[in-house]
Amino acid sequence: MRELLDSLLNWLRTATDIGLAVLNVLLLIDILFPGSTGVISNLKELLGEKNAAGELVINDRILMVVVALLLFLLVYHRSVKPPPPTSS
Repeated sequence: MRELLDSLLNWLRTATDIGLAVLNVLLLIDILFPGSTGVISNLKELLGEKNAAGELVINDRILMVVVALLLFLLVYHRSVKPPPPTSS
């Protein structure tokens, strides 16, 4: 049972790492070539609020969400243990 749980957790950790790597690459591409992947515009739509004129506004609440996400990623990456060194 322990082996099954360990393999499941390793699989989930690998899937999460792949997803974060893909997101980082897409974000970098969107910064270098604006509008090519739409990641930044989707994040603005997801996190932003529209004012009375229909324009997206980033307020303090949104800034706190972004900071919380960055802190979560920092803690997540510190909690992931590196693989043990292989002896050759």
